[in-house]
Amino acid sequence: MVGRTAIKETLCYPADVVIEFVSYPLAFMGYFFFVLAMAAHGGAIGGDAAGTSVSALITYFSIAWMLRMIVDQGVDGDVAAEVQSGDVALALVRPLPLAGFFFARFVGLGLARLVYYGVPAWLLLTLLFGDEIRFEPARLVWFLPYAVIAFRMAFEIQFAIGLVSFFTFVNQQVSWSFDMLVRLASGLIVPLSLFPPVVAVWLEALPFQYIYYRPIQVLLEPAPSNVLLSGLAIGAAWTLALHLLNRGVLALALRRHVIYGS
Repeated sequence: MVGRTAIKETLCYPADVVIEFVSYPLAFMGYFFFVLAMAAHGGAIGGDAAGTSVSALITYFSIAWMLRMIVDQGVDGDVAAEVQSGDVALALVRPLPLAGFFFARFVGLGLARLVYYGVPAWLLLTLLFGDEIRFEPARLVWFLPYAVIAFRMAFEIQFAIGLVSFFTFVNQQVSWSFDMLVRLASGLIVPLSLFPPVVAVWLEALPFQYIYYRPIQVLLEPAPSNVLLSGLAIGAAWTLALHLLNRGVLALALRRHVIYGS
């Protein structure tokens, strides 16, 4: 019911749907022409290593920005708004737990964004840049479970940032700063394989790579089944750890939170 309501809320503002749909392909065009300009001298970026060809990078960025359209929902701002307005008092007496309520909305909005933003944007990108967007369709079997982990992890990270508002009241600067860190560490702005080796090693030790970098690499680079399974297990373990951390922080926040009313 909460998910369906979130979908209906999205459809109440068709102008937002159109603008969001148009804005992402426009942003992607910047990547497209930048990559072409950088690679004009030799057809590859970062040498001849796998995953650095123009086609691979164009495919990478197109999928990454499509995923972002689905998972970047601003849950942190929604949680902060409820805390700052005092509406969290009503949220805490709902039949659903606070985290469950926001995740149900996250699922509903994710489905709406997939249908109204993601799929049309992907069709538009393939129409405009279809010659450069290439991957093996058979690898979608492995990509989908990685995408599910990316979806849940994105929620847990955004919810974690939102919980900061229980302790600081205003979390906009924290949210903006952490969002930029996540964009870099997840491989949204630059694939982790193009970072200097020392930096890439540190970034690959963090969980954020499972939002964008790892799912997309599954499509772009062949890997043995045991490697793919171990990657899924690690991603699931990181997601569970974030889930448990959030529940612990939320419990601590509610013990400190004081609600006045009549």
